[in-house]
Order: sequence, then C-alpha cells, then structure tokens
Amino acid sequence: MLETLGRVERERAAAAADADAAADADATTRKEAKAKAKEGFLPALASPLWRTFGGVILQGTFFKLCNDVVQFLPPVVLSGFLRYVGNKPNFMSDAFGASVTGNGIGWLYCALMFSLAVLRTLCEQTYFYYAQASGICIKGALSTAVYRKTMRLSSAGRSGSTTGEVLNYMQLDAQRVGDLMLFLNVLWSGLLQTMGYMALLYSYIGWSVFGGLFIMLGLIPAQKFFYGMMYRYRKKQNVETDRRVKLENEGLSGIKILKLNAWEESLREEVAEVRKREMIQATKVANVAAINTSIMSAGPVIVSVVVFSLYAGVMERPMDADIVFPALTLFNLLRFPILFYPRCLAQCADAVSSLQRLQKYFMLPEASATTKTVDDAKKDEIVDKVNPTVPFLRDINFELKRGELTIVVGAVGAGKTALISALLGEMSARDGASVTIDATVSYVAQTAWVQSMSLRDNVLFGKRYDEEKYHQALEAACMEADINLLPNGDDTEIGEKGITLSGGQKQRTAIARAVYADAEIAILDDPLSALDAHVAKDVFKRCIRGVLRSSAVLLVTHQLQFTEFADNILVMKDGEVVESGKYSELMDKGPVFQQMMRSYRGTQKAETTKEEVVDTSVSKDMKQTMSLQKDKAKQNIEKREEGSVKMNVYKAYINAMGGRFWTFSFLMFITIAERALSVFTNVWLAYWSQQKWNLGQTVYLGGYSAIGIVSAFIAWIRTFAWVVAALTAATGLHLKLLQSVMDTRMSFFDTTPLGRVIQRFSKDTNALDNIIGQSVSSVMSFGLLLFGTIVVMGWIMPILLPFMVPIFAVYFYIQMYYRPGYREAKRLDAISGSPVFAHFGETLGGLSTIRAFGHQRRFITENEQRIGANQIADYTQKCCCERWLPVRLETIGNSLTLVVACVAVYSRDSLDAALIGLAVTYAIDITGVLSWVIRIVSELESQMVSVERIDEYTRLPSEEETGAMAAHGVVEEPPPEWPSQGGLRFEKLQMRYRSELPLVLNGISFEVQPGHKVGICGRTGSGKSSLLVALWRLCEPTAGSIWLDGIDISTISLKRLRSSITCIPQDPVLFSGTIRYNLDPFNEYTDEKLWYVLEHVKCKDFIGKQGLGLDAPVEEFGGNYSAGQRQMLCLARAMLRDTKVVCLDEATASVDTETDDNMQKVIATEFVNCTILTIAHRINTIIENHQVVCLQAGNLVAMDSPSAMLADPNSIFSQLVAETGEASAKNLKQRADAAEAARARNTRDIERTHLDSHIC
Repeated sequence: MLETLGRVERERAAAAADADAAADADATTRKEAKAKAKEGFLPALASPLWRTFGGVILQGTFFKLCNDVVQFLPPVVLSGFLRYVGNKPNFMSDAFGASVTGNGIGWLYCALMFSLAVLRTLCEQTYFYYAQASGICIKGALSTAVYRKTMRLSSAGRSGSTTGEVLNYMQLDAQRVGDLMLFLNVLWSGLLQTMGYMALLYSYIGWSVFGGLFIMLGLIPAQKFFYGMMYRYRKKQNVETDRRVKLENEGLSGIKILKLNAWEESLREEVAEVRKREMIQATKVANVAAINTSIMSAGPVIVSVVVFSLYAGVMERPMDADIVFPALTLFNLLRFPILFYPRCLAQCADAVSSLQRLQKYFMLPEASATTKTVDDAKKDEIVDKVNPTVPFLRDINFELKRGELTIVVGAVGAGKTALISALLGEMSARDGASVTIDATVSYVAQTAWVQSMSLRDNVLFGKRYDEEKYHQALEAACMEADINLLPNGDDTEIGEKGITLSGGQKQRTAIARAVYADAEIAILDDPLSALDAHVAKDVFKRCIRGVLRSSAVLLVTHQLQFTEFADNILVMKDGEVVESGKYSELMDKGPVFQQMMRSYRGTQKAETTKEEVVDTSVSKDMKQTMSLQKDKAKQNIEKREEGSVKMNVYKAYINAMGGRFWTFSFLMFITIAERALSVFTNVWLAYWSQQKWNLGQTVYLGGYSAIGIVSAFIAWIRTFAWVVAALTAATGLHLKLLQSVMDTRMSFFDTTPLGRVIQRFSKDTNALDNIIGQSVSSVMSFGLLLFGTIVVMGWIMPILLPFMVPIFAVYFYIQMYYRPGYREAKRLDAISGSPVFAHFGETLGGLSTIRAFGHQRRFITENEQRIGANQIADYTQKCCCERWLPVRLETIGNSLTLVVACVAVYSRDSLDAALIGLAVTYAIDITGVLSWVIRIVSELESQMVSVERIDEYTRLPSEEETGAMAAHGVVEEPPPEWPSQGGLRFEKLQMRYRSELPLVLNGISFEVQPGHKVGICGRTGSGKSSLLVALWRLCEPTAGSIWLDGIDISTISLKRLRSSITCIPQDPVLFSGTIRYNLDPFNEYTDEKLWYVLEHVKCKDFIGKQGLGLDAPVEEFGGNYSAGQRQMLCLARAMLRDTKVVCLDEATASVDTETDDNMQKVIATEFVNCTILTIAHRINTIIENHQVVCLQAGNLVAMDSPSAMLADPNSIFSQLVAETGEASAKNLKQRADAAEAARARNTRDIERTHLDSHIC
C-alpha cells in the first residue's frame, strides 16, 4: 500500500507541476487556451491532466473492459443451467456428451457460475482501485495548482475571484474533477454493455429485441434534455454557493466587527436570502433528476414489456423459463448502464463546469516578481532609479542605497502604500514598465500579518534558528516585556490572525520577523502607527536606526518626528512625489512638508536632535528573559468523535427534515411501496412463464405493463420526496449552524482556526446538500430490496434458510470489522482537511508578505504536505477500505449463488424450472445487493460525520446563555430611551480571556461623567483594549461590574447593549458590497444623511470620483481602499449610529497627522454630547480630553486631567508625552493647559449663569 501511495504522491506532484505550468502560461498561451476552450467541449486544462494521468486511467480501463466481457457470460451459463434443470439440451451436455453422467453436468454449471462471479469481482475491484487512485491524485494536483496560482495572483487577479470562490475551486471543483474518474469509463462501457446485452437478448428472443432497442434509443434524447437542464440549474446553484461561502467567510473573518455593531442578524438575513436562492436551484435540479430517474427506472420494464409483447404476441413464442429468466437477468444487467449513464453524464457535466471554472481562474493576471536572491557580492545601489509606471502613480523616481533610510510621508490616499505595492509587484505596471529589486527583501505590511503558530515560529518564518540573531530581532522589536507577559513566552501559540496579541504586539512581531530575515532591503509600510509613542520611539532607535542601519530601509510613516533622521524624504500627494530631499532641505524650501510639520508640532520650533548610536548586541536582560521561558502552549485541537455515529445525530437529521416522525414515515411508506412492486414484478413474470393462473397472454402482459408504470410513478415520488426532505434538512441545519457560530463567544474564534469553521460551511454543507439525502434514500431503498429478495428466496426454496444463517453471520462479522475502520478513515479525512484550508486562508491574508520575502516555494511545500496528509486518509478510505470490503463480501456472496445452484441440481426433479430460474436470478442479484447495502450503510455513516460535525457546532453555547442568563437567570429590558446620558462606572472590574489564562484587568474602578471625553493610555499589554472588550461583553468579567446610566450592563441583552454604544475599532474592517451597504446594512438612513457623514470624514471626494455614488464597490475586506480610508469609513459608520457612548480603539492609527486633526475635529463636533473613551498611541488625540486613565499590567495607576498629570514629571502620562520629542511635548502641554483653562472658564460661566438666574 505504501509503495502505491508513494506512486500516488509522485503522480500528484507531477500533475501539480503540469497544471501549474498550464496556469503559468504567458499572455499568448492564455489566448490560445481560450480559443481551444471555445472550439471544443473539453477545456484546455484537460490536456495536462491527461498527459499526467492517462497511463493510470488506461490501466483501469483495461480491467473495466475485462469486467464487462466477463459480465456477458453469466446469462449464457444461466440459460444452459435452466435448460439442464428442465431436462433440455444445453451447451454443457453438447460439449461433454456421455463422458459426464448423472448430476455431473449440474456441478460443472455450479462451478462455472461461481468462478465467473469471482473473476468478475476481481476485475471490477481492480478497476475501481485505479479509478479512485487517479481521482485522488487529480484532486490533489488541482488543489496544489490552485494554491500555486493564488501565490502568483496580482491584485487585479485577486479582485477577479473572491476568497469563497477560491475555496470552492480548491475543494469542490477539484473534488468533482477527481470524482469523474469513477464515471469516465462508463461513457464507453455503458454503450458496450448495452450493445452486448442486446446482442445476447437477440440470440434468445430474436428480432423482438429491436422493439426494446427502439425504446432505448428514444430515451437518449430525453437523457440529453434532462441533463442539459440539470447542468444549467447546477451552474446557477454554484454561483449562489460561491456567494454564500464568500459572505460566510467574510462575516466570520470580521466577526468582531459584527458583534461590536450587533450586525449578526444582518449577515444572517443576507446569507438566508442567498441560501434560499441556492436551494431553489437545488430543488430544480432534484426535480429534474427525480423525473429522469423514474423514466430510467421504468426503462428496463418498458423495454421488457415491448420485447415480451412482440416475442409472445407477434412471434407467438412460448414464455419458457430458460428464455425468460436469462432475458430477465440481461434486462437487470441492462438496468445498470441505463440508470447509471445519466448519473455519469451529470458527473461529466459537473466536472466540465468545474474545469471551466478552474481554467478561468488559472488565466487571471499574475503579479510580476520584483525581488530575488542575489550573490554574496553586494552593491550599494540596490534599487536604482525606480520609476514604477502603474495606475494612480505618476512620474516617480528615487534610489534606495545600502545604509540609507528613505521615509515616505503624505496624507491618506496619497499613494504611499501604492508605491510599495508597485515595488513588490502587487500593482500592474503600464506601458510595459517593470520594477526589479536586485536584493533580498523583508517587508512589514500596514496591517500586520501573523500566522496561527507560536511567536517564535512567526519570527523565524521558515529560517533556521540562530539564538543570537533571534534574541537580537526580539530586542530590536521591543518584545522583551511582551514575552514576560505571554503565558508561555515566545512558545505561546498566538492563535489565528494573532487574535491573542494586541495590535501593537502583532505589529512588532512582524517587525521582528523582518529583522530576523537579515535582508538587504527592508520595506516598512507604516508599522509604527499601531505602537505606543514610547514603544515607537524605541523601535525606531533599536531597529530602524539600529539593527537595520546597514540595510536599505524604505519607511512609510505618519510619525513625522522621525523624519529628521532620514537620509532622504519623499513627500507624496495624489500619486506623485511632489517634494524630495533631506530633512533640512525640505524644512527650508518644501512648502508641503513644512505645512505637515506645522500641523504636527504646532507653533513650537524644531530643536536639533543628535542621533544616538545604538548598541545592537543582545542585552543581559533579554538573555535572562529568554532563559525563563515556560513550556509551549497547546492550541485547541479539533475534536474528533470516536466510535459509531451516535443515534442523536441521525435523530437531529430526521428532525431537521420537518414534520418530525410523520415526514420520515411517509418517506418510508413510499419506499416500501416501490420495493414491493419491484419484487412483485419478477414474481409476476415467473407466474407468467408458468402460466400459473391461465389468464392469457394479454392479461399477463397488461398486468406486467401496469406494474411497471406504477413503479415508475412511485419511483419519481420517492426520489423527489427524499431529495426535498434532504434539502429541507440541509437548509435548517445550515442556518442553525450559522446562527450558533455567530452567537457564540469570541473565545471560540480565539482558539479555533477559521479554516476549520469554514469547512463546516463549505465541504460539510455540500455533503448535506448533494450527498446525504441520496445516501439515506439508497440505504432505505436497497435495504428493503434486500429484505424482499430474502423473503422471496425463502418462499421459493425453504431449504435455503439453514444455509443463509452462516452466510449472513459471516456478512455480519465482516461489516462489523469493516465499518469502524472506514468510519475513522472518513473522520480523519475530514479533520486532515481543516489544516489545508486554514493554511490557505492564512496565505490569502499574507500574500504580499510571503512574496516580498520570497517564500513562495516554502509555502507551496507546506500546502503540499497538508494535502498529502489529507490524501493519505482519502487513500486509506477509498483505495483500501472500499476495495477490501467488496472483494470479500462478493466472494462470500457468490457462495450463496453456488448454494442455490447446488440445491437446484439436487432438487431439480421436485422444483419448477421457472421458480428455480427466479431463485438463481435473485441469488445472482443478492450478491451485489448485499455488498452494496453494506457499502452504502458505511458510506452513509461516514457522510453522517458531516452532520455530526455540523451538529457539534450547532450546540455551541451562545453569548446570552453564558452572559446575563447564566449570571442572573433573566435578561432585563432597560427603558426605551436608555442610555440617555452616557454615564459610565467601572467597579472592581476583573477579566480574563479564558479560564486558563491570567487576569488582564485586575480590580479596575473609575467613573466617567456623562458627556466627558476620557483618554485611556498605557504601554502595550496594559489592558487598554481589554477594557473595551469588557464594556462590549465580548468576554464576560470574572468579577466586578460596569454600570451605564445606572444599569448593570451584565443584566441586559447583548443586542440591546451593543446597539446602544458605538466602537471604532483598531482594525478597520469593510465587507464586500457597496459603500451604502457598509455604512447602512439595515437601510435605515437617507442618501442625504449618508453623503453628509462621508463629507465630514473627508471621504466624499474619493468615493464620488468613482462615478457610482453610494453604490461604489467595496472589494473583499475593503481591499480597494487604503487602511486610512477604511478607518475614515468606519468613523462615518459610527456617526450614523448616534449613540451616547462612543469608543475609539486607536481609530486614527492609520492616518496622517493632518487627517488625524480633521478626524478629531469631526469627533469633537459630531459627538459633542457623547461620552467618549479613546485608546490612542498618539498622545495628541487625547491631550484635550477631560480626563486620562493610565493603565499598567491590568491595573489602574492614575486618573486625572491631562494638565494635572503633566504637572507631575514622574507620572506615566508625563513620561509618555516626553517620549514624543521635546518640541512635540511642549506643544502637547500647551494644548492640555489651554483645554483645562477653557473648561474652567466654561464652568465659571455656567455657575455665574445659574447664580444670576437664582438671584432673579
């Protein structure tokens, strides 16, 4: 098995390379591929797949051909056997003559029937092995090709395909193409079997077979018509599926924003609407499939009616058992190609559709590589006269030299990030222009990207561990204090998207990664904005002007105090470099730069600052910190159930069908009716051949026809009813899953990778939609068929019953041995798939970083390793378990045919040939039925793992259950006008994120008066953002309470609480759609109101320029807007909510100083009557607040007005202000004193007014 699996892996890798090569073709090749795709039925992508796997597929084809040839022989042997039983001449007697006497001929027939059945089983299972193995390889090859293509996509290419669509390409479409291998050979095999069986039928019943042939030919156009309809409906369904997965992926990625704004219901309604459209198309597919199935089920009966009518009525031939039952066996064999051919065509249609979708994705534009590894011989000029001619950027020329710091400044939307994107090849160049960086590169993105792994692994980023270098990187990024705070030091698992770290910690982790890379050029896109002022200063000193001093550094920043240390400054505006030069030059003759510095420093003159020379060696404190690390933290491991699927899972699925017991009872009734008619059809035919009731040919023929028509009608009802019930269950479980996941605690998302959650909404939901309903229907239908067959055989030959006991005992033992292994392999397949999609989701979020570092090959290898692990589970399931079972079951089952034949030989003088023929026919059929029943039962159980996994998440505890209900037993409803003032009181507040983690807030108590503006400051990890987490009850307090306008917020519903307060978060998140949808998802405001808020946050112009007004598009996660623009749109969103309490969590971190000033004016004007809590790294944003709260390690250390705190030079606040620079500190103190004086005057004026009114 391992050798074969190794071959599978090699073939998959080769296919990945071929598919990758096809995807990596240049523009000319893409045009040719498009032309080919238009010319033929098969997409051009099919060619590299065939070149890679054609040999394996042809090996399977050979065994399929052998199997089909062997299948033609049993009816011939059966005919001879029945002639022998009826004491008629037969081919065995003719062959051996008098040399074999007595029952010898009969024993030879028995041995021949058994041998042919065993040979057929071996050929068939070998064929299935090759089909499954090639399918697994193709799926893996396409999945890795999608990943490789994603790794090369340009920004334009990424905008052409959403995350949800790409996940479907990698999972559903690759799976469908792989599954095609089971059906590909049926295209020719079905026709071969049909022609072969018709030829044999002709030898038995003469030209009457052509009447049946005419009917079968008439069914072919019907097949084409029905599958054309199914293809169109399925294509529409796929569009809605992509849209749904995209919405769910976005919603779950931005779950914190949804909870902060109480927007969960909005997403649920939108997903429900998309799901409704998806299910409408799925129902249409099901209806067409049911009609098609009923016609195809009736096909063999209709054919046999026509044939026997011609045979008995027109040709006037007798209905002898040795003619009827071989013909009946042939008609039963004919049922497979007729029934299976439509499914084969459907699979082919789905696979072609998937190939077309994949090919379209592979043709999306790619980013041009601009970075590369150079020789050890280094040169000073690394980037020489860059002129990136890209959309939005114009006439940009500059040089980057080793040992020089180039700083880029400018307002929001000036093109700073676009410049970096052009350098890294993320933006497409115009007029054939290109940028090449002849150096190794490290990159820190504007929004920090970290992986769901330990802090150490994030910093190492695939490089070999070097202790000295590693400690140096951590110290340069000022991570010493953070490592002490983290529960397991640098081995702490930081969770998906760094969820367990603060924004500043994530950004410094990314900085440490850039330092450890030891690249020749460091590109830093505004990494200091997420840091506290003192931390930003230390990072600049230790890292940018310390460890990175020998590298060429390109720094985009809004922290203008650092510009005086730059070797070159680029001032950007509207996509152009309007000024450039050294700091002194620009301060003399750079009006734009001068204005920016005046806005930053106020009226204070700049003093000359002498740059310190930093010792970059690792300090003793850092070495001591690293020596005291604890054991590595354990990430939340995905739960895997053990043993058989519990009955409550089946019960949950049946209940989800609706109608509880009655729906399932109705489905069982029509299934029993269908199978009873199926058994009665053959009994009727046996009595007809016996002329049991002497009813005449017309009556027998009419009865046979009536049974066939009724069977077809009930088959349609049964098929459609089961599918509708299954879709109802799928819809109910899916929406229940969505609601449960959306309503659960944030701690669930802290410890659960997003890919694991998304898999429930994609792969497991797809199983609910398209597989499980059919599996349940098949189990019930074939289980009843098996029961009916056993009853008929026992009725015909009671002597068989003792022989059946040991045979069925062996069957039972084998299935008991088989099912646990198959079930666990299926579970392992599901669980090993989660890391594939979690890794893929991480890759999508960090593509720019991965490509800048040049780590594409490493990530591709990691992806292949994860896919390989998933393929091992898939191989074990499909190529081992599913092949092990039928070889044994069918071989043992064939012994039942041998027993029946031997009993017939022994009792041929006492049994009628017609009944013997019926018994042998059923014995031949039961071999396949028994094997098939166990397989579909095992398959159903394995597919029910999807229901089990979904059901697990539907039982997640909701926030309400673990909040007010858990603490107080009841949810109180505050007055409608609450909160009317906005007064806040924190009382001895304690909080930890999870029970096993330490406290992040430790007994904090303070009060905020209504309408006051309060700043919250402190060093990284002090608990600033945790204070807002407690206010929004994203995490329930361990002890203490928070009161808002006299009401304990822990006693009210979360929806009411979160709808009554507003937060502008640290990470601005937008959702795909339009500007209107992102501002007003519930359509509560007029266009005038929306434009009003956009104008006040300076967003009206850049939105208006797009020419679409409020319907201007927003790409996934707001990717078509800069971080600053996204933050201003979030501010506009907050203005619309009009609540009495507004919290800003470092909301201006991503904007320049001038825009920050404008935003502060907007906040001061629009939220003048609101209570405002502001967490800020920029002290200037809170310097004029009424009060400042200082936190340290989760404790409140000071609370007073900024002016009063600055009067004490030893206060934490004074230290933070001093670290902004001398000139800036003077300006801030003046502003604090002026604001305090203005408030004092205002207070005196109010008191005087009150006194005057009292005197009057």
